[in-house]
Amino acid sequence: MYHAGKISFASAAHIAGLSFEAFNDRLIEHFDQGYRIADQCVLEDIATVDDLKL
Repeated sequence: MYHAGKISFASAAHIAGLSFEAFNDRLIEHFDQGYRIADQCVLEDIATVDDLKL
C-alpha cells in the first residue's frame, strides 16, 4: 500500500509494527528502495498529527 501511494510511510510502518529504521530496511531488502517523501503524504501526516492533538 505504501509503494502504491495509498498510505504514508509512517502509517505503513505503524501497521507493520516496525520502527522507521526497521521498516525502511525491510523495504530496501524487498524492493531495493526505501522511503520516499511525497508532498501529499507529508500533508496527510501533518493533518493526522493535528487531529490527534488534544
